Amino acid sequence: MSRHTIEGFRVAGVSACVPPRSVDNLDPALGFDPDEVRKVVAMAGVRQRRVVDEGVTSADLCFEAAERLLDRLGWERDSVSGLVFVTQSPDYFLPSTSCMLHQWLGLGDGCAAFDVGLGCSGYPYGLYIAAAMLRAGGHRRILLLHGETPSRFVDPADHATTLLFGDSGSATALELDEGGRGHFCLHTDGSGHAGLIMRGGGFRDRFPANPRHLALEMDGAGVFNF
Repeated sequence: MSRHTIEGFRVAGVSACVPPRSVDNLDPALGFDPDEVRKVVAMAGVRQRRVVDEGVTSADLCFEAAERLLDRLGWERDSVSGLVFVTQSPDYFLPSTSCMLHQWLGLGDGCAAFDVGLGCSGYPYGLYIAAAMLRAGGHRRILLLHGETPSRFVDPADHATTLLFGDSGSATALELDEGGRGHFCLHTDGSGHAGLIMRGGGFRDRFPANPRHLALEMDGAGVFNF
């Protein structure tokens, strides 16, 4: 377990963006057994989910959130020297989606931009990376963008995953502040990696024979017990 305190930064603002379309998990049109759905809703607390339309990505949602946040804060685009984009649903394998967001947002060419491929733990890890960059020197303001569109990589027929995950994007602005600090506790247990996995589509199994391996698979009981 890794515990850290990073001095000298603050969160200047946060903005979020969700798609307009809302899906009710109890809608019979989804084709799930109503009793099974009620069990999932009771256990997980997810009654409705926001879902993107075809062609909309996590980068699109994060861009909208970032635009609003930059305008609200009144930050000059050239004052942002770092952009960290955290997602497991990038637009492409390459180039890095952060580079596209850098262009869309009109940031300066002196801005460092890179992707971080993390899911549930992505936001605290992203905060840690951004704070560490500020304290390392050479940065005054950093944008942390974190978005996900799991509706694009779940199997619509799998109630164990489809009913749990919605789509959204966020933008967090961090800047130097000698009076601020953040406390972080980071740890990992990779032994459970197969409990939440997309087996196909990556470079270990680029074109899987079983198309189900292109969608998210979850050991719900194992993840819940963990």
